[in-house]
Amino acid sequence: MGKKIFIIVLIVVIAIVIGSFFWIFSNIKDVPKGSSRGYTLSYLKSNINSGTYNDASINEHGSDVSAVLVLKDTVINNCTIEKTGDTSDISKSDREGLNATILVDQKNSAIVNDSNIVSNASGASGVAVTTLGAVANVKNTEITTNGEYSKGLVACYGSRIKTEDVKIITNGEKSAGVATNAEDGDISITNSEVTTNGLHSPGIVSKGEVVATDVKVVTDKSTALVVDGSGKIELISSDIICGGNEGVKIFCSDIDVKNDRTGNFIMNIGSIKTISGPIFNVSNTNATIKLRGVKIDNGNDIFMNVIRDTSGIDREKTIDSSSGANVMMETSTQEFEGGIVVDEDCSLELTLTYKSYFKGCINKDNTGKNVVLNVREGSIIELTDNCYVDTLYVSEDSKIIENGYKIITK
Repeated sequence: MGKKIFIIVLIVVIAIVIGSFFWIFSNIKDVPKGSSRGYTLSYLKSNINSGTYNDASINEHGSDVSAVLVLKDTVINNCTIEKTGDTSDISKSDREGLNATILVDQKNSAIVNDSNIVSNASGASGVAVTTLGAVANVKNTEITTNGEYSKGLVACYGSRIKTEDVKIITNGEKSAGVATNAEDGDISITNSEVTTNGLHSPGIVSKGEVVATDVKVVTDKSTALVVDGSGKIELISSDIICGGNEGVKIFCSDIDVKNDRTGNFIMNIGSIKTISGPIFNVSNTNATIKLRGVKIDNGNDIFMNVIRDTSGIDREKTIDSSSGANVMMETSTQEFEGGIVVDEDCSLELTLTYKSYFKGCINKDNTGKNVVLNVREGSIIELTDNCYVDTLYVSEDSKIIENGYKIITK
């Protein structure tokens, strides 16, 4: 009898163990890689760790070594923190914070006030927060990075950064000012300035969520704002000046997910200006765009491209060009003008509400797969060429000024 009981118990234990493994592997896809580790990766190093630092000068010259590695709650007040020494692994710097000037690891927090952060190395971001539950609060601080792949602020894998009265300058190539490099990273930036001077260095890149309030973003050579995959950028009373090829890029860099994600861009009040390119380029992804009362200064005659495109932000990644872009755009009290190009295998639903005004043309080459146009609540469209749409709705209190052109319903 005892032997039978032992066998039964053994079978039950084995079944539980096997079931647990199946449950873990079936759910592991829902956990961001590296997000919940409860230990510090062996290659994340610093000669100065957590604590309280007041009026200090901290210098780090080693490769793959952070100036400050936060392993418990840390406060930095009125300090100068400088970093030299290049990274040995750009990917680890991007996703794990290797070689960052200040790196917040695990479920810890850093408070940085009235300080100056400078890095002169590759893969040496200013402040990086890269694990689930980690938090950085940065106030009245200037961050300058001079090497390539050296961002101003980086958050990913469920980490958060909150900033106020911060000035960020990046001078190297592929060095965004503000970046959520992986899903669930969260950055809030208020009353601040972000300037990038290098190629392929957007002011803001988001795979997670970035909310900017009263922020000025200026890019000298790059796209100003990039939404990647299911990322979100929300701007409130902010001003954007783009010196690159487009104001806002919405795309998906992940080849495996293709059109399974939706990028979100919201802008309320403020302004956006491009020197030479269109305001929006949306390619190979789903996108939701909302504009309200934004002053728009378009650098050419195209307002938005909804296209199939094989180029990524750094022109090194390609996406399956068989996947088109699908855009839902809504405006409120918004004035804008220019052409809207809708490529083959792409779709657009444009809704103008509450006295919006658009001067331009939509899908003039009749290439779009599905184009829906809604004009409501006293809004106006003034045509500069013929437009082709699949569905058209114009409310009684709205109107179309044709100027000799037509909106042709297919």
